[in-house]
Amino acid sequence: LGDYTYGNLAGASNLAYQAGTVEVKITDAIRAQAQTLNYDPVQIYYWVRNNITWIPTWGAMQDADITLGSRRGNAMDISSLLVALLRASKIPARYVHGTIDVPAEKFKNWVGSFTSIDAAHSFASSGGIPMAGVVSGGKVTTMRMEHIWVEAAIDYQPSRGVKNIDADSWVAMDASYKQYDNLQGLDVASIANIDGKALADSFVASGTVNEAEGWVSGFDPTILQNAQTQAQTAVESYIATNLPNATVGDVIGGRKIITQQANSLPSSLPYKVLVNGARYSEIPAALQAQLTLALGHDIVGDPIGQVTLPWAKINNHKLTLSFKPASSEDEAALQSYLPEGTITDISQLPSSLPAYMIHVIPDRKSTRLNSSHIP
Repeated sequence: LGDYTYGNLAGASNLAYQAGTVEVKITDAIRAQAQTLNYDPVQIYYWVRNNITWIPTWGAMQDADITLGSRRGNAMDISSLLVALLRASKIPARYVHGTIDVPAEKFKNWVGSFTSIDAAHSFASSGGIPMAGVVSGGKVTTMRMEHIWVEAAIDYQPSRGVKNIDADSWVAMDASYKQYDNLQGLDVASIANIDGKALADSFVASGTVNEAEGWVSGFDPTILQNAQTQAQTAVESYIATNLPNATVGDVIGGRKIITQQANSLPSSLPYKVLVNGARYSEIPAALQAQLTLALGHDIVGDPIGQVTLPWAKINNHKLTLSFKPASSEDEAALQSYLPEGTITDISQLPSSLPAYMIHVIPDRKSTRLNSSHIP
């Protein structure tokens, strides 16, 4: 954004609103995506909104880099990605924690294209989202829920983010809320002209079924294999002829985000905000999914060496737990099992050690996260 400034907007100069955090991981991939989007807040907002699928769970679980790669996440994860892309573009951004009202029909679609508001409520609640139904006229018409969205320091007047010279407004953006189209997928049996009942009957008739003794044998697998080949050939031909640019969703079905696109940022959030709560530069511990490790326990059963880590910090990473000899005698015993000279290959190490002879204790200083992602 070149010489974009924000000194005249209250709070925008807070360095925490441009810093990396556990969830706002500004990696090379994040920087590259921000550059692809021309460091433009309008393009950044609509790209995240149109490409990242919302998962109805509560508590930060992914950093921005993982959300960018997986193309899915909950409200906190998606907000972290939006914040990371904005901060990588030198645009101050922060989280907002509040309470919103979503119309029941839109809520059902957002959660998973449910036909029942009770089922949608139950499903989202099972993901830990704090919520309750608002009843009107004897039925649930609105879902009231806690939610996380983003505010960014934007040059909003008069261009609504199109021209960014000097920030004048904290603009609310929610890239997690959206509606979806349901893709039915292809009817393979119809396209391949396969009668499912006839196929099943033919397969059963090819073997022996003894219902009295509860066993079956001798089925001819080629009957199913031939049907599979017939279906594959027919579907490939149908796609080549009728759907040359088909997506996976077009073929097997699923949900597709109903995209929105505009040349400027929205004028408001797409739902009623009941409470504008706290604003955060980073996700607080109370809103993080966390993992606690205890490396043993004492005589009364209390954990020893307890370590609590944000799930976003270890998600998709290797966690290394390190131990050291408990005494000099244990260290000497361990050394006696190691080969002499320089160890150049892991095959030189013993494949097992007598655990009853060597005592080890947790080494908290060496317990660390491996920086490499798990494939």
